[in-house]
Formats: sequence, structure tokens, C-alpha cells
Amino acid sequence: TAIRGIGAKRGKALSDAGMATVEDVASATPEAVAAALRGFSVADASVIIQHAKELLASTPPSSGGLFS
Repeated sequence: TAIRGIGAKRGKALSDAGMATVEDVASATPEAVAAALRGFSVADASVIIQHAKELLASTPPSSGGLFS
């Protein structure tokens, strides 16, 4: 996926939980991301959200999902 630390399996888990785009992950709560990713703590999820926000800040918006 485009988000650092999220591969295909975790990307699918996020998508299955309703977070199909980088924008979705960036705007999610750490609790929601942690719930979608088995074994991730809220602190780990916060890092993933930060990576998504950094990605959005450094790239133009797209209509693609996590796998773009």
C-alpha cells in the first residue's frame, strides 16, 4: 500500500473495516485503526495514522484506494 508500515494483508484489514483510502486512515481514530489491525496497539495505530497524514501532505489527492 501507499502507507508506510501497511502491506497488502493489513491494507485489506483496513479496507474491510471501512478504511479504503489514505484519507480514511488519516481521519480515523487510533482506536478504530487498532481494532482493524490485530496485534496493533493504539500507539502503533497512531503512528500509522501519522504516516497517512504525512503521505497526504506530500502527494496530490487521488481517487485511488490504499493500493494505489
